[in-house]
Amino acid sequence: MKKYIFILLLALPGFSYSQGVAIVSTDSINDTFEALLLIKSTTNVNVINQISTVTSSQVFLNNTADTLSINFAFPLPENAAATKIRWKADSLWNNALLVGVPQDSSFSSDSGNTAFVPTELDMFLGETPLYFPVISSLLPGSKIEIEITYVELLSYLNSKVRFNYPSKYWSIQETIDSLTFNIHIESYRDIVAVQTLTYDGWNVVTQDSISDLFIGLTDISLSEDFKIEYELEPDSGGFFGISTFYPDSTERCDTINGFFTFIIEPSTLTSVEILPKDFVLIIDVSGSMSGTKIEQAKLAANYILNNFNPNDRFNIVKFSNVVDVYSNQFNDITFNNILSATNYINALDANGSTNISGSFSSALPLFSSSSPERVKTIIFMTDGGATVGIVGTNDLLSHVQNLRNLYAPDASINVLGIGQGVNEQLLNQLAFQNTGYYSIINDIANLSSIIGDFYTSIQSPILLNTQISFSPDIISEVYPNPIPSIFQGQQLVISGRYNQPGELLVYLSGTSGGEQVTHEYSTTLSDSLIVENEFLTKIWTKEKIKHLLNQYYSYDPSSTVADSLKNVITRLSVCRGVISPFTSFLDVSSGDPIGFEELSSKESLNLGLIIFPNPVSDYLKIKIPNKFFKHKTATVSIINSLGQCMFIDTENIDSDSSIELKLPANLFTNGIYLVTLQLEDTILSARFILHR
Repeated sequence: MKKYIFILLLALPGFSYSQGVAIVSTDSINDTFEALLLIKSTTNVNVINQISTVTSSQVFLNNTADTLSINFAFPLPENAAATKIRWKADSLWNNALLVGVPQDSSFSSDSGNTAFVPTELDMFLGETPLYFPVISSLLPGSKIEIEITYVELLSYLNSKVRFNYPSKYWSIQETIDSLTFNIHIESYRDIVAVQTLTYDGWNVVTQDSISDLFIGLTDISLSEDFKIEYELEPDSGGFFGISTFYPDSTERCDTINGFFTFIIEPSTLTSVEILPKDFVLIIDVSGSMSGTKIEQAKLAANYILNNFNPNDRFNIVKFSNVVDVYSNQFNDITFNNILSATNYINALDANGSTNISGSFSSALPLFSSSSPERVKTIIFMTDGGATVGIVGTNDLLSHVQNLRNLYAPDASINVLGIGQGVNEQLLNQLAFQNTGYYSIINDIANLSSIIGDFYTSIQSPILLNTQISFSPDIISEVYPNPIPSIFQGQQLVISGRYNQPGELLVYLSGTSGGEQVTHEYSTTLSDSLIVENEFLTKIWTKEKIKHLLNQYYSYDPSSTVADSLKNVITRLSVCRGVISPFTSFLDVSSGDPIGFEELSSKESLNLGLIIFPNPVSDYLKIKIPNKFFKHKTATVSIINSLGQCMFIDTENIDSDSSIELKLPANLFTNGIYLVTLQLEDTILSARFILHR
């Protein structure tokens, strides 16, 4: 199963989303899979100030003679967070439940290998796939519609935002009967241009700061991606704030009612000279980099060499089991120096083991000769983990941290993963712990674009050692944390919480050109619920989950601290309705409406909870099977029929293996509810009826 990438990802300009796949079975012997026929796809995108809410719906047809059950898989963008799945196989929609169990990528397999994911499917789904097993059986000739909703903070570069919809579905089936896109864009800046880069037939209407795009295609062969780019007025940036404030009766997950997102346009800070940089390129030339990977690394290194700023300097470190430093000093940007370095890079070949610790032991001391005003930057290119030297992830991270603290405490380490199968935990943490960015080259077709976007994002720093503060001091839980450095052509986007509406001063400070600078902005925090800004809760939750995962991955997963962080992430994910690596969407459409189901990530026990009385009026008592009597506490969630989490908390289990709860009248109205209990890695659930 692929891992989620929630650690400080490089924010590339654009977002990606795609068609889902309804998988019937896989065959590990022949490396193949069978999928239902996709006959219709409808995608609605609503972009408010570069925060998108995407609802993507696919209709599948069972064109076989068999009754089938399916696994739905969706290539979720790396910087997105799924918030809802619903489906219908008849006339009624069913809402999936988000529960505290990691998602399962197991498929029904003709060869019996349920964990197998075919190569072609694996490549199509990308690095952060979402899996959803549909319990409902699909009769021959019948259809099923599956709809997924997710939010994404769109990235931005030099006043341009790109939409990239990877739609090369032809690798799964040749044509689709019907495909529709509806895209609505609203911005706090005027939209000066909208360009559709692929497919003919778009209807585009743009007026001032609003743009609407539509395309409807029939019997279409999806052989290329949908690409759209829009450009904002370049001279009207600055500061923009959006917020919403929930009444006490509707905020259920904590005691803080306000959510905000602030967008700061770096180009409007001041007209300062771009800071000079000292670059060290660390290139993995071990045996696993042979073939396509080493060529990709050469292409990336040569691109960077040819795009340095005039006042930059550079050096190169290559490593396998041995380490080689290109020069004993940093090199100025001259024609001869670049030519010599290019020849050195083009001559690289891949063999030997992987000594990552040795490469940093040679690279970081090079900054001893750097003057204080120069920005110190490492770009680390590799395809995997260490095999010689220091090989343990935490030990290796500590080794790099110690070297950085000794030789260059202000250096950033930016990581470019080459190919699939990289050690994501290590590479993410190398970037996160050392104020850098992380990106992966896993799409050969878009190789030049990935490399260009990666380097452009770190090429021209404007504000370093960035800090943000507020007056009055009423703001809490601001993410990302720490605040990243600001580069030319980029935006700083932060999300946080507040409990006191009203006027707010925002102070952004840092160093620029060796001097301390501070910029002041003002905004007004909303004192009421703004329905169109409700997506702010999802954006903030996604950012907090990323922050907590950064901490989680820095510990041994079996440690007490990691386990505690995992529980916090799970509770946050379930209560706020934003998926995480420790939660998944579950089909609860079948079974007795007031019966019970039980789910476990380790075993299926056919045990459940007993709710009494049922129907419930004010109090409900949850009886836990004796098998789980050893547990003293449980995380209790109550979800309504719309899939909304109405209650979540950790409750003590009484001596009679039960938990008693009162249902506040202001939160719970008459209807059917689902209660779930999380006991370590086991989820117990039951339905009940509330009738007052």
